[in-house]
Amino acid sequence: MIHTYFRLGLHDPTSRALTDHIGLLRTAYARGLQERPFQTLAITVLPNELHALWALPDADPELPLRVGRLKSRFGHALVRATGQRDDRLWRRGIAEHRIRDETDLALHLRYVAEAPLRAGLVQNPLDWPYSSFAKRAGAKPQPPEQSQEQSQAA
Repeated sequence: MIHTYFRLGLHDPTSRALTDHIGLLRTAYARGLQERPFQTLAITVLPNELHALWALPDADPELPLRVGRLKSRFGHALVRATGQRDDRLWRRGIAEHRIRDETDLALHLRYVAEAPLRAGLVQNPLDWPYSSFAKRAGAKPQPPEQSQEQSQAA
């Protein structure tokens, strides 16, 4: 397995599209996982950024294709849900880092977990509901109020 950290960002730094439409993002993510399997080691979704650490199969380590499809699926679903077209939804490209060793892996797991803390969204990463960190740590953060869209996607 090839471990890779990446970060995606929305073009508009004030957008809350990723968390406001978390159900759409989860659906796009699940389709990508079915189409080209990978293992999610850690993920944190902020209102305008997604931080993730994936384990990609040695036989199919293609990160840009997977991420491109995720961005495309979410963008199309967002247009269908809101009726608003935004040709510049995502920042161009992705920030990517291939994990070198166990120390690097631990550093990036922590980096993903602490993303909402660095963004000033919570005082404790365990309190952020859109992160795998609380689940890995065995904590149960309070779920956010769900919109009708989110309830249907759950």
